Amino acid sequence: MLKPKLALFILIVFSAFWLNAQPVVLSGVVTNKDTGELIPGVIISIRLADESRVLRYATTSPGGRFEITLDSFSENLVLHFAMMGYAPQTIPISQGRLVYNAQLSVRATELREFVFKAPGIDQRGDTITYHVENFAEIQDQTLADVLKRMPGITVEPSGQIKYQDQPINRFYIEGRDMLGGRYGIATNNIHQKDVSMVEVLQNHQPIRALEDISFSQDPAINIRLREDAKARWVGTIKTGAGFEPFLWKSELAAMRFKANAQTLNIYKSNNTGDALANEIRAFSTGNPMLQFRRGYSLQDYIRVSTDNLRQIDDYRSRFNKTHLFSSNNLWSVGQHYDLTSQFSNLNKCLTSENSTHTTYFLEDGTIITLADEYASSRQNRMLGDLTLTANTSTYYFRNKLLADLNWNDIKINVDGSFPNMQEASVPHRQFSNDLEILKRFGNKAYTLKSFNLYQTKPQQLTVSRENEVQQQEVQTSGFYTNTNTALSFYVKPVNIAMTLGVVGVIRSLESELTGVADSLGRLNNDETMRYLNLYASPSMEYKKGNFEATFNMPLSFIPFRYFDKIADRKNNEEKFFLSPRLLIRHHFSQRLSAAASGSYTQRPLQEQSFHEGLIMNNYRNLSRGFIDFNTGNSKSASFNLRYQNPLRAIFWNAGVIRSWEYSPQIANRFFLDTYLLNTFIPQGYSSNMWMLSGNISKGVDAINGMFSLRSSLSTFEGTMFQNGNESPYSSNMWSFSPKITSRLAWWFNTSYEFSSSQNWMNMKNTGMQTSNKNFVQKLSGNFSPNKKWLVRVSGEHYYNEISAGLSKHFFLADAEVTYLLRSGLEFNLSVRNIFNQDVYAYTTFGGLMAISREYTIRPRNVLASVYFRF
Repeated sequence: MLKPKLALFILIVFSAFWLNAQPVVLSGVVTNKDTGELIPGVIISIRLADESRVLRYATTSPGGRFEITLDSFSENLVLHFAMMGYAPQTIPISQGRLVYNAQLSVRATELREFVFKAPGIDQRGDTITYHVENFAEIQDQTLADVLKRMPGITVEPSGQIKYQDQPINRFYIEGRDMLGGRYGIATNNIHQKDVSMVEVLQNHQPIRALEDISFSQDPAINIRLREDAKARWVGTIKTGAGFEPFLWKSELAAMRFKANAQTLNIYKSNNTGDALANEIRAFSTGNPMLQFRRGYSLQDYIRVSTDNLRQIDDYRSRFNKTHLFSSNNLWSVGQHYDLTSQFSNLNKCLTSENSTHTTYFLEDGTIITLADEYASSRQNRMLGDLTLTANTSTYYFRNKLLADLNWNDIKINVDGSFPNMQEASVPHRQFSNDLEILKRFGNKAYTLKSFNLYQTKPQQLTVSRENEVQQQEVQTSGFYTNTNTALSFYVKPVNIAMTLGVVGVIRSLESELTGVADSLGRLNNDETMRYLNLYASPSMEYKKGNFEATFNMPLSFIPFRYFDKIADRKNNEEKFFLSPRLLIRHHFSQRLSAAASGSYTQRPLQEQSFHEGLIMNNYRNLSRGFIDFNTGNSKSASFNLRYQNPLRAIFWNAGVIRSWEYSPQIANRFFLDTYLLNTFIPQGYSSNMWMLSGNISKGVDAINGMFSLRSSLSTFEGTMFQNGNESPYSSNMWSFSPKITSRLAWWFNTSYEFSSSQNWMNMKNTGMQTSNKNFVQKLSGNFSPNKKWLVRVSGEHYYNEISAGLSKHFFLADAEVTYLLRSGLEFNLSVRNIFNQDVYAYTTFGGLMAISREYTIRPRNVLASVYFRF
């Protein structure tokens, strides 16, 4: 222990260092002198008045703001502002003055400054700008509609945005992060005519204090609004009604984006099949290669849900009553702080009807089961968070409070091989606080992070059969905490960091099953699991010229403490984990880059499978866990090539992934008449996988459109046990998806996409092989004979192999007519499923079984609506 005098001396020295290290921070905004628009990417440097040598430099954020650190005021210092396409400007630094705003004048850029322009696309440095009006069509209403036409940008069915197949790490509106990953609220509700530009910020480092010492490979998106959409209320209103059955649809979106405040509010209600849950879905905004994994999710032991259709759009089969309210706000509170709040409430009632034919492939034959399901569910979700953020060139602070409350009740009537009725209640409630503080001192940065989470899942299941009733109750809860501190040093061109932290978990599980014979095993559980994960994560980043490399090596020591109260048994074990990762990237030019990565990961202990009592997951499946502290591992290697040429509007990427996995336990499935008993066998198990993928998109001037192509091929080899017999197998999947959009005339545009896939499965011991293939075609055309009328016609063709020698073709068609007025008012009449198709069928393979399903889809729907943009 330190003596008091020595401790006091150290404290005084540290305090003196802290005080002397406090820099002077100069800040301001840079705008276009002619238009007043904020300018991102401007280079600001501190120089001596009579020299060109740069002493310090910084760049403006997507919001045109900057901060630059000055050690102390001295004479003859100036701020120099430079940006391609603008005349440079110099402002003398005055004693005591901290704010410097600059207005730059547009100036013709010489070719040597490397500004690339294509129809609708500009590039300045790492920022690629898409001009929305060049990609929007007359039928487009939301920003998401236009993003899908931009070369290099992909919008997944979930709403996630990717650039060159990389998920974005931030979504800004006028340089401000109001939504924190839930950007579907913006893309699905901001009208495309209110957006001027979409900026893709490549290699975006969201923490400004790390901009020149820690690089990022992730892209971000910034939305630039039109001048007439700023600082005033804008939005849309839509209401409609129809029939077969009675239909309604109501939508209201109201938003205002000011320099110091933003707000976006929506209310939507419909029974037309349109899904709304993805609009409040949170997408990850971090790079797992550069961050230690944090977070903990309780397992769902009861697994009862209404099934989702594959391939066909959800709204085709969704019989729903859905209501969504969401309010999202941002306020500037002080010079550098932003306060954001989000509150959403989703209420939905769903019904579905389907028939399932399941074939299980065993070593000595097959087992077939049939089920006709009539399902209904009611879900209510309340989600709210409050976040305070400061993001400067020397300091970063973020604290997020979150509450997420879910109630979900499900009822399914099942006829067929095992007739029953199952009713489940599967609520989920969680509360969390996420704190991150970073302070930069010159080339050093100190970070403190603390994430705390409490969650609970009280679940119930009742299965009623002809002469018996089974009831399963599960109560599980958990507290998770992850606190770490990191110190990083930057000595050009290397950044070295060390993270030290501790993860704590306290989890409890109580369950009781009645109505099942105890000859199958114990029917209850009462257990707790506690552990501390003491970890260190050294990392190194190297960047010089066109070469980048990142290496990190998390090391963990975890003492586990497991207690089974029913058996009065304690199991204690200590584990050591080591998981090194390496990523390298080389830029051959501004257009072409290659990246390679490799990792070895010791898999986390499957501690949520620690239960010896049976748990009924649904009417068909029982599960028994295991008590085994042995863990597996995984190895992976990948290589990726990326190319972009904005001048020619061409973007492509291609990659290959090879992975190997080992587990000391292997899944075993027993067929026990009414039930499937899922257990584990303590036997080593290995699997491996190959995956090749590619994506290309090209703007085509000749047709005023875009061509894109996505393709992938994957192979998997593994094994599983069924009735105690080992069944090694392999599976392969191939997919191919071209798409073309065109505007052949101002009054006509069209879109065509095709998607084909094929699956193969081979059981090695028996030589049995099976496969299926399917394809989808979608064609749409939009006719506008004049500026007041718009006619849209679309058709879909599905081909699915159901079983050997049996396949089905399926056709769908929609049409709508819109009358547009200059005031922003539109009248619309739409018809979905013109041919009144009623059943859709398909087959999937996986886990040594084939599942053939037939779903009832929505009948012909006619909807008349009024739409107004203000």
